[in-house]
Amino acid sequence: GSDGQPLTIRELMEKGIEVLERNYGDDPRFVIGMLINISGRYMNLGDTKGEYAALVKAEKLARQVGDPERITYVQCNTVETELAAGRLKEARERMRDGLENLAKIPGGNSDRETECGTANARLLWAEGRLPEAIDEGIRIARIFEENHRTNDITYGTIVTMLDVMLSLEGRRNEARQWNARDFEILEQSGDTSTLSIFNARHHQAGHLNYGGESRAALEIERRAVEAVASQQGVDSLRPAFASRLGFLLVRVEETD
Repeated sequence: GSDGQPLTIRELMEKGIEVLERNYGDDPRFVIGMLINISGRYMNLGDTKGEYAALVKAEKLARQVGDPERITYVQCNTVETELAAGRLKEARERMRDGLENLAKIPGGNSDRETECGTANARLLWAEGRLPEAIDEGIRIARIFEENHRTNDITYGTIVTMLDVMLSLEGRRNEARQWNARDFEILEQSGDTSTLSIFNARHHQAGHLNYGGESRAALEIERRAVEAVASQQGVDSLRPAFASRLGFLLVRVEETD
C-alpha cells in the first residue's frame, strides 16, 4: 500500500474493481462477469458487505446494458447473498426478476438455467418449502446430467443439497442414492481430502445409523472427524460432526 505495507486481499480486490472500471468500461458484459467472480472471492472471505457491493455494481451495469442474460446472471447470483444476510423477501424478489429475464434469453441458456435453479432450490428450502426445493434440485441435477456437465462444481452442490434435503424430508433411500452419487463425483474429480468428502462421509454415517448399522456409521464418522482434526485442527470441527461422533460412541457402547 501507500504506507509501504503489503496490500491485504480485500485491498487487492478493491484495486481490481477500480482497474476493471477504468480499463474495461467499454466492455460492460466482461466487467459484469468479473464483478460476479470478485463477489465470490468476498464470499469466501466471509465479507458479505464487499460481496454485496460488487453485485450491486454488476446489477447497475446489467440494467444499463439491458441484456436479459446478464441481468439473469447477476440476479440469480445475488439470491444467495440476500439469503446469507437474512433478507428472504429481497431474495424472493431477485429470484422472480432472474427467472423472468431467464425466460427472455433467446434460445435459452443452460448455464443460467442451472444457476437460477440452484438458487431457487436454496430459496425454497429457506422458505420451508422442502418438497418443492427437492423437486427443483432434481430437475436441475437432470439438466446437468443430460448436458454432460457433471464435472461442474454446481452439480456437486446440488447433489449434496439433495442428500441433505431428502434426509430432512425422511426420504432416506433416495438420500442414500444421492450420497453415493456425491462420492462418485468426488472420486472422479480426485477431490478425496477436502471438506467436501468429509461432509459426504458425515452424511453417509447418518444414513447407516438410520438403517441400524451403528458400528459401520461410527467408523465412518470417526474417520471423517480424525481427518478434519488432523488437517485443520480440532477447533475447526463443526459441532454436527462432534455431536454425531459422541452419539454414535454411546449407541455402539449400549449395544455391545
